[in-house]
Amino acid sequence: MFAEQLRFLLDETSTTEPTYSKQVIEPRTEIDEILTIVYPLCLQSGIEIYPFVSNAVPNAVYTTDEKFRSQVFNYILHYLNYLPEKPTPSLRLNVEYAGDSLTVAMNDFPEEPASKRFSLLLTNTISSGRLDIPAKKHDQIEDLPAQGITAVIVSDDEILRESLSGRLQRLGITITSDFKSPMLEVCFVNDETSDNFKIVQHYLDPNVMLFLLNNKTLYNVPN
Repeated sequence: MFAEQLRFLLDETSTTEPTYSKQVIEPRTEIDEILTIVYPLCLQSGIEIYPFVSNAVPNAVYTTDEKFRSQVFNYILHYLNYLPEKPTPSLRLNVEYAGDSLTVAMNDFPEEPASKRFSLLLTNTISSGRLDIPAKKHDQIEDLPAQGITAVIVSDDEILRESLSGRLQRLGITITSDFKSPMLEVCFVNDETSDNFKIVQHYLDPNVMLFLLNNKTLYNVPN
């Protein structure tokens, strides 16, 4: 599946002229899927990229550029091509919305010119290291499917914790730092082998549901 998606994104950039069509996309879903595709490349480089999608970004937008996914993919790929020898292990991918435009940005975006293959796709949209894509809000009901749930996040990675908090709050989940709260229902754990989680685990109510984000322990589940 990864190879097929990667081939699609590369093939989409091989045309000599950009094409346009109005369509509705869900920015958060698109960003998640793009980061899933580039994850093996990030893993190889020893980094992780976490999305920070502003609350101002609508759930759905009209865009006149059918190559949204390829543009963001190649923006990230260009960033990965010029990583320093010792890159920061956790990186932010910021997504904002203002003035009928989606803006994607990463800190310290390299100034090196894009490769010939991607230059046509990127040249007209990157300004000061930001990728700007015209988009208009699509009228859609803004629902909160997880409203009423209280959760805590256990992670030593501040960027991961901040990114996940924003995503969960967007769903209506209340994030707390009080792991002894009687309202606590869910605990998201980045590393179940960490000292922090070993301490927190003793105070969690047995009914609190655990979500292990990066399982580092092999669990035997009986049939």
